[in-house]
Amino acid sequence: MSDDMLNSILEENERRLNTLLADYDPVTGKGLDVLLKEKRVKLTIKDFAIPEQWVPAEMMENKLIKAVARAGSIQKYIETKKWKYEPPSFAEIERRIRRIRHKYDFCFWSFWCIWINSKTAGKIRFKLNYAQLQVLALCESLRKEGVPIDIIILKARQWGGSTFCIFYQAWLALKWDEYHNFIVAAQVAGTAETILAMLKDAFSRYPAWDLGFGDDTQIELGRRGTTNNAYVIKDSSHNKLRETVIYIGTAEKPDSLRGDAVRGAHYSEVGVWPDTPEKRPEDLVADISGGITKIALTMQAIESTAKSSDDYFAEVWDLASAGESSFHPIFIPWYYIPHDTLPVKDKRAFAKWLLDHKDDNTKVMGWKNTGQHYWWLWTLGATLEGINWYRNKEKDFTTYAQMAKLHR
Repeated sequence: MSDDMLNSILEENERRLNTLLADYDPVTGKGLDVLLKEKRVKLTIKDFAIPEQWVPAEMMENKLIKAVARAGSIQKYIETKKWKYEPPSFAEIERRIRRIRHKYDFCFWSFWCIWINSKTAGKIRFKLNYAQLQVLALCESLRKEGVPIDIIILKARQWGGSTFCIFYQAWLALKWDEYHNFIVAAQVAGTAETILAMLKDAFSRYPAWDLGFGDDTQIELGRRGTTNNAYVIKDSSHNKLRETVIYIGTAEKPDSLRGDAVRGAHYSEVGVWPDTPEKRPEDLVADISGGITKIALTMQAIESTAKSSDDYFAEVWDLASAGESSFHPIFIPWYYIPHDTLPVKDKRAFAKWLLDHKDDNTKVMGWKNTGQHYWWLWTLGATLEGINWYRNKEKDFTTYAQMAKLHR
């Protein structure tokens, strides 16, 4: 075994770790061009709160952005433009620029406008992780193509897939299409209640000025009339502020998922939905999907962990993977998830251990799998830290069926 081979593994591992940690700045936008595989342009406005920004190329087509960029500063833009009426204030132009970037840059919008619960740090700004960025890249490519954003996600657990999809639908409603009503179809009532609580909390903290209201306006998500499953955006006096309606229900009670003029749907954990003659996942999805016109800015997301090879979710996944469905497939494995890693004290020794056992087809002493299997994880794209997490996590399980869940 040569040092060159070990060095190559260690260098590749550092590259993978940096990618997994998603080292980007949601404020300036730096680093997102690589992670999202999209074209970004440097925008310089000397007296803006963020003097240098790397913004999506389509944002540069906006008339105000073009004009301010040519002027080089907000103040010069105000002073040199011939205004028909009284010129706007510096603060007003600055907020217009922010709102424009909120529309074109989901990562910027989510960081500044959305707060979520963290399992370890309480309330935090919503900064997308690596797995979420992969799904965003797919959604944005479809949005920019002007086609329906129909995706199916086969996923590992606990990386915020539903959180991303639901807030992406909210972003479409708030920044692109006020009539983007959407349905959230959860597995059980407890999950639906958690999703509702997340949305209510997020809207209670949402900056009113981003929607064109005064700073003293308190936004909330409240029931639409006496309907139990329909929610609209209101102020603290219960006046409706937007036309968007969000429906939240469960697959256990399909009648709770009826909505009017729906343009989006999120189907959560479809693989574990009830599947009986009276309640079939395909019937519920067909009922909802049938009411959504296939046009630009509509969105449907089907997501689940793998439960079986012959259930409805598996069937839809296979069709999408074969290109025989309108849904676009994306797989999020465990090694895309930053917290599914365990530090390695001696990375060189660990890499040598992998190489020494890569052809072993029997269990490696002290572990539950073969050297070939652990090497296979490396060839898939896992980091050394990920493989270390995986082999330790396997010890929590007593059967191969349980261990197989790690691949979901």
